[in-house]
Amino acid sequence: MSAKAFLALLLEDEPLIAMDMELLLQGAGLDVTTVASCEEANNWLEVRRPDIVIVDIMLRDG
Repeated sequence: MSAKAFLALLLEDEPLIAMDMELLLQGAGLDVTTVASCEEANNWLEVRRPDIVIVDIMLRDG
């Protein structure tokens, strides 16, 4: 029986940074969903509850 992976929401609007962060988090065993805007994050959060949310503090729409 394998343990359930932690679910992470990554909110990052820079594509290269998002890709690097996603790979890093997946390598640590997390199940990662990446979104690029606060609107996308809000829509996603309406239907799912992640274990952790990682947010870019310099978002254009944040």
